[in-house]
Amino acid sequence: MTVGCAICDKNGKLVEVNDTYVKYMGLSSKKEAVNQLNIYTNPCINPEFKEMMKAGIPVSGEVKYDYEKINKHYVRSYHEDVHYFRFIVNYMRDAEGEVENILIIWVENTLIHKALRQNNTFREMITYASSISKIGFCSLNLFKSEQLVTPEYLKNLGVKENVDLREIFSNLDHIHPDDRKLFLEYVRKARYEKMEPLERNIRIMTDGEYRWLKQYLIQQIFDPENKTIVLAGVNVDIDAQKQTEEALRAAKESAESSDRLKSAFLANMSHEIRTPLNAIVGFSNLLINADNKDDFDSFKQIIEQNSTLLLQLIGDILDLSKIESGTLKFVWSDVNINAMLYDLEKVFQLRNKNNPEVEIRFVPGMKDCVIRTERQRFIQVISNLVTNAMKFTTRGSIVIGYEQREEEMYFYVKDTGCGIPEEKQGQVFQRFVQLDTFKQGAGLGLSICSSIIKIMGGRIGVDSEQGKGSTFWFTIPQKPVTLPAERREIVRTMENY
Repeated sequence: MTVGCAICDKNGKLVEVNDTYVKYMGLSSKKEAVNQLNIYTNPCINPEFKEMMKAGIPVSGEVKYDYEKINKHYVRSYHEDVHYFRFIVNYMRDAEGEVENILIIWVENTLIHKALRQNNTFREMITYASSISKIGFCSLNLFKSEQLVTPEYLKNLGVKENVDLREIFSNLDHIHPDDRKLFLEYVRKARYEKMEPLERNIRIMTDGEYRWLKQYLIQQIFDPENKTIVLAGVNVDIDAQKQTEEALRAAKESAESSDRLKSAFLANMSHEIRTPLNAIVGFSNLLINADNKDDFDSFKQIIEQNSTLLLQLIGDILDLSKIESGTLKFVWSDVNINAMLYDLEKVFQLRNKNNPEVEIRFVPGMKDCVIRTERQRFIQVISNLVTNAMKFTTRGSIVIGYEQREEEMYFYVKDTGCGIPEEKQGQVFQRFVQLDTFKQGAGLGLSICSSIIKIMGGRIGVDSEQGKGSTFWFTIPQKPVTLPAERREIVRTMENY
Protein backbone atom coordinates (compact mmCIF):
# COMPACT_ATOMS: atom_id res chain seq x y z
CA MET A 1 0.00 0.00 0.00
CA THR A 2 1.44 3.40 -0.97
CA VAL A 3 1.21 6.15 1.59
CA GLY A 4 1.89 9.84 1.50
CA CYS A 5 4.66 11.04 3.80
CA ALA A 6 5.78 14.46 4.91
CA ILE A 7 8.38 15.72 7.39
CA CYS A 8 7.79 19.09 8.97
CA ASP A 9 9.93 21.19 11.26
CA LYS A 10 8.67 21.84 14.75
CA ASN A 11 6.75 24.87 13.47
CA GLY A 12 4.86 22.88 10.88
CA LYS A 13 6.69 23.87 7.70
CA LEU A 14 7.08 20.99 5.26
CA VAL A 15 10.79 20.17 4.75
CA GLU A 16 10.42 16.90 2.86
CA VAL A 17 7.61 15.00 1.09
CA ASN A 18 7.41 11.86 -1.03
CA ASP A 19 5.89 11.45 -4.47
CA THR A 20 2.67 9.95 -3.09
CA TYR A 21 2.09 13.05 -0.98
CA VAL A 22 2.52 15.17 -4.13
CA LYS A 23 -0.04 12.98 -5.88
CA TYR A 24 -2.47 13.10 -2.93
CA MET A 25 -2.24 16.90 -2.82
CA GLY A 26 -2.70 17.20 -6.60
CA LEU A 27 0.59 19.08 -7.11
CA SER A 28 2.88 19.05 -10.13
CA SER A 29 6.12 18.64 -8.13
CA LYS A 30 7.65 18.59 -4.65
CA LYS A 31 8.79 22.19 -5.11
CA GLU A 32 5.21 23.36 -4.66
CA ALA A 33 5.19 21.82 -1.17
CA VAL A 34 8.68 21.80 0.34
CA ASN A 35 9.44 25.02 2.22
CA GLN A 36 6.20 26.42 0.76
CA LEU A 37 3.43 24.84 2.80
CA ASN A 38 2.76 24.68 6.53
CA ILE A 39 0.64 21.88 7.99
CA TYR A 40 -0.94 24.26 10.49
CA THR A 41 -2.38 26.42 7.72
CA ASN A 42 -3.98 23.45 5.93
CA PRO A 43 -7.75 24.24 6.22
CA CYS A 44 -8.70 20.56 6.03
CA ILE A 45 -6.82 19.41 9.13
CA ASN A 46 -9.16 19.30 12.13
CA PRO A 47 -8.43 22.04 14.71
CA GLU A 48 -8.34 19.30 17.36
CA PHE A 49 -5.57 17.48 15.49
CA LYS A 50 -3.59 20.72 15.15
CA GLU A 51 -3.78 21.32 18.90
CA MET A 52 -2.55 17.77 19.57
CA MET A 53 0.36 18.25 17.17
CA LYS A 54 1.39 21.50 18.86
CA ALA A 55 1.36 19.63 22.18
CA GLY A 56 3.42 16.75 20.76
CA ILE A 57 0.58 14.21 21.13
CA PRO A 58 0.39 11.38 18.55
CA VAL A 59 -2.60 11.65 16.20
CA SER A 60 -4.55 8.96 14.39
CA GLY A 61 -7.83 9.85 12.75
CA GLU A 62 -9.62 10.63 9.53
CA VAL A 63 -9.41 13.90 7.62
CA LYS A 64 -11.61 15.04 4.78
CA TYR A 65 -9.76 16.87 2.01
CA ASP A 66 -12.15 19.30 0.34
CA TYR A 67 -10.06 20.40 -2.64
CA GLU A 68 -12.27 23.38 -3.35
CA LYS A 69 -11.28 24.72 0.06
CA ILE A 70 -7.61 23.72 -0.47
CA ASN A 71 -7.49 25.53 -3.83
CA LYS A 72 -8.94 28.63 -2.28
CA HIS A 73 -6.96 28.82 0.98
CA TYR A 74 -3.89 26.56 0.80
CA VAL A 75 -2.34 25.52 -2.54
CA ARG A 76 -3.33 25.13 -6.16
CA SER A 77 -4.35 21.48 -6.75
CA TYR A 78 -5.54 19.68 -9.85
CA HIS A 79 -7.99 17.63 -7.72
CA GLU A 80 -11.59 18.85 -7.54
CA ASP A 81 -13.59 16.24 -5.70
CA VAL A 82 -13.41 15.20 -2.04
CA HIS A 83 -10.91 12.66 -0.70
CA TYR A 84 -10.66 10.98 2.67
CA PHE A 85 -7.36 10.05 4.39
CA ARG A 86 -6.25 8.21 7.49
CA PHE A 87 -4.10 10.90 9.13
CA ILE A 88 -1.27 9.61 11.37
CA VAL A 89 1.19 11.88 13.18
CA ASN A 90 4.29 11.06 15.23
CA TYR A 91 7.41 12.96 16.27
CA MET A 92 11.21 12.91 16.14
CA ARG A 93 12.65 14.30 19.36
CA ASP A 94 16.06 15.46 20.58
CA ALA A 95 17.96 14.11 23.61
CA GLU A 96 15.87 16.29 25.94
CA GLY A 97 12.62 14.97 24.43
CA GLU A 98 11.75 18.17 22.62
CA VAL A 99 10.09 17.87 19.21
CA GLU A 100 12.52 18.48 16.37
CA ASN A 101 10.42 17.26 13.46
CA ILE A 102 6.88 16.16 12.83
CA LEU A 103 6.37 12.95 10.80
CA ILE A 104 3.00 12.76 9.02
CA ILE A 105 1.54 9.84 7.08
CA TRP A 106 -1.53 9.96 4.83
CA VAL A 107 -3.32 6.71 3.89
CA GLU A 108 -5.95 6.98 1.13
CA ASN A 109 -9.36 6.03 2.61
CA THR A 110 -11.59 7.39 -0.13
CA LEU A 111 -12.56 4.05 -1.67
CA ILE A 112 -13.25 2.49 1.71
CA HIS A 113 -15.22 5.55 2.77
CA LYS A 114 -17.28 5.50 -0.42
CA ALA A 115 -17.94 1.77 -0.01
CA LEU A 116 -19.09 2.30 3.57
CA ARG A 117 -21.19 5.27 2.54
CA GLN A 118 -22.76 3.28 -0.30
CA ASN A 119 -23.40 0.42 2.11
CA ASN A 120 -25.05 2.80 4.58
CA THR A 121 -27.06 4.35 1.76
CA PHE A 122 -28.12 0.89 0.61
CA ARG A 123 -29.18 0.00 4.14
CA GLU A 124 -31.11 3.26 4.45
CA MET A 125 -32.82 2.57 1.12
CA ILE A 126 -33.70 -0.96 2.21
CA THR A 127 -34.99 0.33 5.56
CA TYR A 128 -37.03 3.06 3.87
CA ALA A 129 -38.45 0.68 1.26
CA SER A 130 -39.19 -1.80 4.04
CA SER A 131 -41.06 0.81 6.05
CA ILE A 132 -43.10 2.13 3.12
CA SER A 133 -44.04 -1.31 1.80
CA LYS A 134 -44.49 -2.91 5.26
CA ILE A 135 -42.07 -5.62 4.09
CA GLY A 136 -39.44 -6.65 6.63
CA PHE A 137 -36.07 -8.25 5.88
CA CYS A 138 -33.63 -10.19 8.05
CA SER A 139 -30.57 -12.40 7.76
CA LEU A 140 -29.35 -14.63 10.59
CA ASN A 141 -26.38 -16.96 10.97
CA LEU A 142 -27.61 -19.72 13.27
CA PHE A 143 -24.11 -20.37 14.66
CA LYS A 144 -22.42 -16.96 14.70
CA SER A 145 -23.20 -13.50 15.99
CA GLU A 146 -24.03 -12.27 12.54
CA GLN A 147 -27.43 -10.82 11.82
CA LEU A 148 -29.07 -8.07 9.83
CA VAL A 149 -32.64 -6.98 10.44
CA THR A 150 -34.78 -4.03 9.39
CA PRO A 151 -37.03 -2.32 11.96
CA GLU A 152 -40.07 -3.25 9.88
CA TYR A 153 -39.30 -6.97 10.24
CA LEU A 154 -39.38 -6.66 14.03
CA LYS A 155 -42.41 -4.38 13.90
CA ASN A 156 -44.31 -6.90 11.78
CA LEU A 157 -43.46 -9.59 14.34
CA GLY A 158 -44.77 -7.36 17.12
CA VAL A 159 -41.46 -7.18 19.01
CA LYS A 160 -39.32 -4.26 20.10
CA GLU A 161 -36.21 -3.11 18.27
CA ASN A 162 -32.75 -4.27 19.34
CA VAL A 163 -33.99 -7.77 20.14
CA ASP A 164 -31.68 -10.64 19.15
CA LEU A 165 -33.18 -12.63 16.28
CA ARG A 166 -31.93 -15.86 17.87
CA GLU A 167 -34.12 -15.11 20.89
CA ILE A 168 -37.12 -14.52 18.65
CA PHE A 169 -36.57 -17.65 16.55
CA SER A 170 -36.00 -19.86 19.59
CA ASN A 171 -39.43 -19.46 21.22
CA LEU A 172 -41.83 -17.61 18.85
CA ASP A 173 -44.32 -17.26 21.69
CA HIS A 174 -46.00 -14.35 19.90
CA ILE A 175 -47.04 -16.61 16.98
CA HIS A 176 -50.42 -18.38 17.03
CA PRO A 177 -49.96 -21.94 18.40
CA ASP A 178 -51.29 -23.47 15.18
CA ASP A 179 -48.54 -21.71 13.17
CA ARG A 180 -45.70 -21.90 15.71
CA LYS A 181 -44.92 -25.62 15.44
CA LEU A 182 -44.11 -25.57 11.70
CA PHE A 183 -41.96 -22.44 12.10
CA LEU A 184 -39.91 -23.89 14.98
CA GLU A 185 -39.48 -27.19 13.16
CA TYR A 186 -38.09 -25.40 10.10
CA VAL A 187 -35.53 -23.46 12.16
CA ARG A 188 -34.50 -26.66 14.00
CA LYS A 189 -34.04 -28.72 10.83
CA ALA A 190 -32.19 -25.88 9.07
CA ARG A 191 -29.23 -26.47 11.45
CA TYR A 192 -28.65 -30.00 10.19
CA GLU A 193 -30.01 -30.40 6.67
CA LYS A 194 -30.71 -28.48 3.47
CA MET A 195 -34.19 -27.03 3.43
CA GLU A 196 -36.60 -25.86 0.78
CA PRO A 197 -37.94 -22.30 1.17
CA LEU A 198 -40.87 -21.90 3.54
CA GLU A 199 -43.84 -19.67 2.71
CA ARG A 200 -46.78 -19.43 5.06
CA ASN A 201 -49.45 -17.04 6.28
CA ILE A 202 -49.15 -16.82 10.05
CA ARG A 203 -50.96 -15.01 12.85
CA ILE A 204 -48.97 -12.72 15.15
CA MET A 205 -50.17 -11.42 18.50
CA THR A 206 -49.72 -7.64 18.66
CA ASP A 207 -51.49 -5.28 21.06
CA GLY A 208 -53.71 -8.06 22.35
CA GLU A 209 -55.02 -9.29 19.00
CA TYR A 210 -53.84 -11.48 16.16
CA ARG A 211 -52.72 -9.94 12.87
CA TRP A 212 -51.98 -11.75 9.61
CA LEU A 213 -48.42 -11.89 8.29
CA LYS A 214 -46.95 -13.62 5.23
CA GLN A 215 -43.63 -15.14 6.30
CA TYR A 216 -40.88 -16.40 3.99
CA LEU A 217 -37.83 -18.29 5.26
CA ILE A 218 -34.97 -19.30 2.96
CA GLN A 219 -31.88 -21.26 3.89
CA GLN A 220 -29.53 -18.92 2.07
CA ILE A 221 -26.22 -20.59 3.02
CA PHE A 222 -25.74 -24.16 4.29
CA ASP A 223 -22.10 -24.73 5.30
CA PRO A 224 -22.17 -26.56 8.65
CA GLU A 225 -18.45 -27.44 8.46
CA ASN A 226 -17.57 -23.75 8.73
CA LYS A 227 -20.38 -23.02 11.15
CA THR A 228 -22.18 -20.91 8.57
CA ILE A 229 -25.87 -21.56 8.17
CA VAL A 230 -27.68 -18.39 7.17
CA LEU A 231 -31.45 -17.99 7.12
CA ALA A 232 -32.90 -15.11 5.13
CA GLY A 233 -36.33 -14.00 6.22
CA VAL A 234 -38.95 -11.76 4.63
CA ASN A 235 -42.26 -10.91 6.22
CA VAL A 236 -45.15 -8.88 4.84
CA ASP A 237 -48.01 -7.33 6.79
CA ILE A 238 -51.10 -8.71 5.02
CA ASP A 239 -53.63 -7.99 7.76
CA ALA A 240 -55.35 -5.28 5.70
CA GLN A 241 -55.42 -7.64 2.72
CA LYS A 242 -56.96 -10.39 4.86
CA GLN A 243 -59.57 -7.97 6.18
CA THR A 244 -60.36 -6.89 2.63
CA GLU A 245 -60.66 -10.53 1.54
CA GLU A 246 -62.96 -11.22 4.48
CA ALA A 247 -65.04 -8.13 3.68
CA LEU A 248 -65.28 -9.19 0.02
CA ARG A 249 -66.25 -12.70 1.04
CA ALA A 250 -68.91 -11.35 3.41
CA ALA A 251 -70.12 -8.93 0.71
CA LYS A 252 -70.30 -11.78 -1.81
CA GLU A 253 -72.27 -13.92 0.61
CA SER A 254 -74.49 -10.95 1.44
CA ALA A 255 -75.10 -10.26 -2.26
CA GLU A 256 -75.89 -13.91 -2.91
CA SER A 257 -78.17 -13.96 0.13
CA SER A 258 -79.82 -10.72 -1.03
CA ASP A 259 -80.38 -12.20 -4.49
CA ARG A 260 -81.98 -15.27 -2.95
CA LEU A 261 -84.11 -13.09 -0.68
CA LYS A 262 -85.17 -10.87 -3.58
CA SER A 263 -86.11 -13.93 -5.60
CA ALA A 264 -88.10 -15.23 -2.67
CA PHE A 265 -89.58 -11.76 -2.18
CA LEU A 266 -90.74 -11.55 -5.81
CA ALA A 267 -92.15 -15.07 -5.55
CA ASN A 268 -93.99 -14.18 -2.34
CA MET A 269 -95.06 -10.72 -3.48
CA SER A 270 -97.62 -12.06 -5.92
CA HIS A 271 -99.06 -14.08 -3.05
CA GLU A 272 -98.91 -11.13 -0.63
CA ILE A 273 -100.65 -8.81 -3.08
CA ARG A 274 -103.07 -11.38 -4.44
CA THR A 275 -104.28 -12.45 -0.98
CA PRO A 276 -105.78 -9.07 0.06
CA LEU A 277 -106.91 -8.38 -3.52
CA ASN A 278 -108.79 -11.69 -3.66
CA ALA A 279 -110.36 -10.92 -0.28
CA ILE A 280 -111.37 -7.42 -1.40
CA VAL A 281 -112.87 -8.65 -4.69
CA GLY A 282 -114.49 -11.74 -3.20
CA PHE A 283 -116.07 -10.11 -0.16
CA SER A 284 -117.14 -7.08 -2.23
CA ASN A 285 -119.30 -9.45 -4.30
CA LEU A 286 -120.61 -11.08 -1.12
CA LEU A 287 -121.29 -7.66 0.38
CA ILE A 288 -123.65 -6.82 -2.45
CA ASN A 289 -125.73 -9.92 -1.78
CA ALA A 290 -125.52 -9.87 2.04
CA ASP A 291 -128.91 -10.80 3.56
CA ASN A 292 -128.46 -9.46 7.07
CA LYS A 293 -126.62 -6.70 8.88
CA ASP A 294 -124.19 -9.02 10.72
CA ASP A 295 -122.92 -10.51 7.48
CA PHE A 296 -122.73 -7.05 5.93
CA ASP A 297 -120.66 -5.67 8.83
CA SER A 298 -118.39 -8.71 8.85
CA PHE A 299 -117.75 -8.51 5.10
CA LYS A 300 -117.16 -4.77 5.34
CA GLN A 301 -114.59 -5.21 8.13
CA ILE A 302 -112.72 -7.87 6.13
CA ILE A 303 -112.60 -5.57 3.08
CA GLU A 304 -111.29 -2.67 5.21
CA GLN A 305 -108.61 -4.82 6.85
CA ASN A 306 -107.35 -6.16 3.53
CA SER A 307 -107.44 -2.69 1.94
CA THR A 308 -105.28 -1.38 4.78
CA LEU A 309 -102.91 -4.33 4.41
CA LEU A 310 -102.63 -3.78 0.64
CA LEU A 311 -101.99 -0.06 1.07
CA GLN A 312 -99.29 -0.76 3.66
CA LEU A 313 -97.62 -3.27 1.37
CA ILE A 314 -97.61 -0.91 -1.61
CA GLY A 315 -96.39 1.95 0.61
CA ASP A 316 -93.48 -0.16 1.86
CA ILE A 317 -92.49 -1.10 -1.68
CA LEU A 318 -92.58 2.55 -2.77
CA ASP A 319 -90.58 3.68 0.28
CA LEU A 320 -87.99 0.98 -0.35
CA SER A 321 -87.65 2.17 -3.94
CA LYS A 322 -87.22 5.80 -2.81
CA ILE A 323 -84.61 4.82 -0.22
CA GLU A 324 -82.59 2.89 -2.79
CA SER A 325 -82.74 5.80 -5.26
CA GLY A 326 -82.04 8.41 -2.56
CA THR A 327 -85.28 10.33 -3.24
CA LEU A 328 -87.06 9.78 0.10
CA LYS A 329 -88.02 13.29 1.25
CA PHE A 330 -87.42 14.65 4.74
CA VAL A 331 -89.10 17.81 6.03
CA TRP A 332 -87.75 18.92 9.40
CA SER A 333 -89.82 20.72 12.01
CA ASP A 334 -90.27 21.13 15.76
CA VAL A 335 -92.32 18.15 16.99
CA ASN A 336 -94.12 17.78 20.33
CA ILE A 337 -93.16 14.18 21.13
CA ASN A 338 -95.67 13.66 23.95
CA ALA A 339 -98.64 14.89 21.89
CA MET A 340 -97.62 12.82 18.87
CA LEU A 341 -97.07 9.59 20.81
CA TYR A 342 -100.35 10.02 22.76
CA ASP A 343 -102.12 10.25 19.39
CA LEU A 344 -100.37 7.10 18.18
CA GLU A 345 -101.31 5.34 21.42
CA LYS A 346 -105.01 6.02 20.70
CA VAL A 347 -104.71 4.89 17.09
CA PHE A 348 -103.15 1.56 18.01
CA GLN A 349 -105.55 0.99 20.90
CA LEU A 350 -108.41 1.27 18.39
CA ARG A 351 -106.67 -1.12 15.99
CA ASN A 352 -106.16 -3.58 18.83
CA LYS A 353 -109.72 -3.47 20.22
CA ASN A 354 -110.32 -7.10 19.21
CA ASN A 355 -107.46 -8.27 21.43
CA PRO A 356 -108.24 -6.99 24.94
CA GLU A 357 -105.52 -9.19 26.48
CA VAL A 358 -102.82 -6.87 25.08
CA GLU A 359 -102.52 -3.39 26.61
CA ILE A 360 -100.96 -0.68 24.44
CA ARG A 361 -99.79 2.39 26.34
CA PHE A 362 -97.42 5.32 26.04
CA VAL A 363 -95.12 6.25 28.95
CA PRO A 364 -93.75 9.80 28.57
CA GLY A 365 -90.14 10.27 29.62
CA MET A 366 -90.43 14.03 30.22
CA LYS A 367 -93.19 16.48 31.12
CA ASP A 368 -92.56 18.44 27.94
CA CYS A 369 -90.44 17.29 25.02
CA VAL A 370 -90.08 19.11 21.72
CA ILE A 371 -87.35 18.04 19.31
CA ARG A 372 -86.52 18.99 15.76
CA THR A 373 -87.10 15.96 13.57
CA GLU A 374 -89.00 14.64 10.56
CA ARG A 375 -92.51 14.12 11.88
CA GLN A 376 -93.91 11.79 9.19
CA ARG A 377 -90.84 9.54 9.10
CA PHE A 378 -90.75 9.45 12.90
CA ILE A 379 -94.39 8.33 12.96
CA GLN A 380 -93.61 5.76 10.26
CA VAL A 381 -90.81 4.23 12.36
CA ILE A 382 -92.86 4.09 15.59
CA SER A 383 -95.87 2.71 13.68
CA ASN A 384 -93.81 -0.04 12.05
CA LEU A 385 -92.30 -1.04 15.40
CA VAL A 386 -95.70 -1.13 17.15
CA THR A 387 -97.33 -2.99 14.23
CA ASN A 388 -94.51 -5.53 14.37
CA ALA A 389 -94.99 -5.93 18.14
CA MET A 390 -98.73 -6.49 17.69
CA LYS A 391 -98.06 -9.39 15.29
CA PHE A 392 -96.06 -11.32 17.89
CA THR A 393 -97.79 -10.32 21.14
CA THR A 394 -100.94 -12.25 22.09
CA ARG A 395 -101.12 -11.16 25.73
CA GLY A 396 -99.43 -8.74 28.08
CA SER A 397 -98.47 -5.26 26.97
CA ILE A 398 -96.83 -3.11 24.33
CA VAL A 399 -95.20 -0.01 25.81
CA ILE A 400 -94.08 3.03 23.80
CA GLY A 401 -91.58 5.29 25.58
CA TYR A 402 -88.51 7.48 25.43
CA GLU A 403 -85.83 9.09 27.57
CA GLN A 404 -83.04 11.62 27.17
CA ARG A 405 -79.50 10.18 27.15
CA GLU A 406 -76.74 12.81 27.12
CA GLU A 407 -76.66 14.24 23.58
CA GLU A 408 -79.35 11.98 22.09
CA MET A 409 -82.94 10.86 22.53
CA TYR A 410 -83.63 7.16 23.09
CA PHE A 411 -87.02 5.77 21.94
CA TYR A 412 -88.31 2.24 22.43
CA VAL A 413 -91.25 -0.11 21.84
CA LYS A 414 -91.26 -2.89 24.42
CA ASP A 415 -93.51 -5.96 24.15
CA THR A 416 -94.18 -9.17 26.06
CA GLY A 417 -94.40 -11.29 22.91
CA CYS A 418 -92.63 -14.47 21.87
CA GLY A 419 -89.16 -12.87 21.61
CA ILE A 420 -86.45 -13.48 19.02
CA PRO A 421 -83.75 -16.20 19.13
CA GLU A 422 -80.34 -14.66 19.76
CA GLU A 423 -78.85 -16.05 16.55
CA LYS A 424 -81.58 -14.34 14.48
CA GLN A 425 -81.54 -10.91 16.13
CA GLY A 426 -78.89 -9.64 13.71
CA GLN A 427 -81.15 -10.43 10.73
CA VAL A 428 -84.34 -8.61 11.71
CA PHE A 429 -83.36 -5.30 10.05
CA GLN A 430 -82.34 -6.91 6.77
CA ARG A 431 -84.58 -6.57 3.75
CA PHE A 432 -87.04 -9.31 2.83
CA VAL A 433 -86.39 -11.19 6.10
CA GLN A 434 -89.42 -12.81 7.73
CA LEU A 435 -88.64 -14.69 10.94
CA ASP A 436 -92.15 -16.16 10.92
CA THR A 437 -93.49 -16.79 7.42
CA PHE A 438 -96.98 -17.46 8.83
CA LYS A 439 -97.33 -13.81 9.90
CA GLN A 440 -98.60 -11.24 7.41
CA GLY A 441 -96.02 -8.91 5.89
CA ALA A 442 -93.30 -8.80 3.26
CA GLY A 443 -90.30 -8.35 5.58
CA LEU A 444 -89.77 -4.71 4.64
CA GLY A 445 -91.01 -2.67 7.62
CA LEU A 446 -88.01 -3.04 9.94
CA SER A 447 -85.55 -2.60 7.08
CA ILE A 448 -87.24 0.68 6.16
CA CYS A 449 -87.08 1.76 9.82
CA SER A 450 -83.35 1.07 9.86
CA SER A 451 -82.76 3.10 6.69
CA ILE A 452 -84.80 6.06 7.97
CA ILE A 453 -82.99 6.16 11.32
CA LYS A 454 -79.59 6.01 9.63
CA ILE A 455 -80.56 8.94 7.37
CA MET A 456 -81.59 10.83 10.54
CA GLY A 457 -78.12 10.15 11.99
CA GLY A 458 -79.25 7.71 14.69
CA ARG A 459 -78.90 4.05 15.62
CA ILE A 460 -81.43 1.23 15.78
CA GLY A 461 -81.37 -2.15 17.48
CA VAL A 462 -83.24 -4.83 19.40
CA ASP A 463 -82.86 -6.47 22.80
CA SER A 464 -84.81 -9.68 23.06
CA GLU A 465 -85.16 -12.85 25.09
CA GLN A 466 -87.04 -15.75 23.58
CA GLY A 467 -90.28 -16.44 25.43
CA LYS A 468 -90.20 -13.13 27.35
CA GLY A 469 -90.46 -10.39 24.74
CA SER A 470 -88.50 -7.82 22.79
CA THR A 471 -87.50 -4.17 23.02
CA PHE A 472 -86.97 -2.44 19.70
CA TRP A 473 -85.16 0.87 20.15
CA PHE A 474 -83.64 3.69 18.18
CA THR A 475 -81.78 6.91 18.93
CA ILE A 476 -81.87 10.36 17.38
CA PRO A 477 -78.93 12.73 17.92
CA GLN A 478 -81.15 15.55 19.15
CA LYS A 479 -81.73 17.26 22.48
CA PRO A 480 -85.12 18.73 23.43
CA VAL A 481 -85.40 22.33 22.28
CA THR A 482 -86.59 25.14 24.52
CA LEU A 483 -89.33 27.15 22.86
CA PRO A 484 -91.03 30.40 23.96
CA ALA A 485 -94.49 29.92 25.47
CA GLU A 486 -96.31 31.20 22.37
CA ARG A 487 -94.20 28.91 20.15
CA ARG A 488 -94.97 25.88 22.36
CA GLU A 489 -98.69 26.66 21.99
CA ILE A 490 -98.33 26.78 18.20
CA VAL A 491 -96.58 23.38 18.20
CA ARG A 492 -99.31 21.88 20.42
CA THR A 493 -102.02 23.29 18.13
CA MET A 494 -100.34 21.86 15.04
CA GLU A 495 -100.12 18.43 16.71
CA ASN A 496 -103.92 18.36 16.99
CA TYR A 497 -104.37 18.45 13.21
